[in-house]
Amino acid sequence: MDLLQRVEQHIGKIDTWPPNIMRYLSINVPKPSNVKNLTAFFYGKDILVSIASQLYNACNDRYELQVTE
Repeated sequence: MDLLQRVEQHIGKIDTWPPNIMRYLSINVPKPSNVKNLTAFFYGKDILVSIASQLYNACNDRYELQVTE
């Protein structure tokens, strides 16, 4: 099972997520406010930080270090 399927099993299909979450996942340059909102969404859905981080990196691996910090 791939990472997205694991997350979808827990919180529902990706097409039911708020549209801004999709923008935050694939945004070119992450801003602190975007990362905060994305983190709050996954935390509120009981997604482990390690899983949320892996999903972000799969969607946008150019900014892994900034988001991890």
